[in-house]
Amino acid sequence: MVSQYLIFRALVSLRKSKQVIDFITITNELQKKNGIEEAGEVSYPTQLVSIVPI
Repeated sequence: MVSQYLIFRALVSLRKSKQVIDFITITNELQKKNGIEEAGEVSYPTQLVSIVPI
């Protein structure tokens, strides 16, 4: 559950700053906030990108 929350917060932050939302920007945002480990490293965001339509 923590990983979903951290990814959601990263998405909100990117949206507020009007940045493009993609795998790279999400991963970078998580790294900036030191949340990449709690979000499942890169594997969980990668899974989301592969199943969620853009």
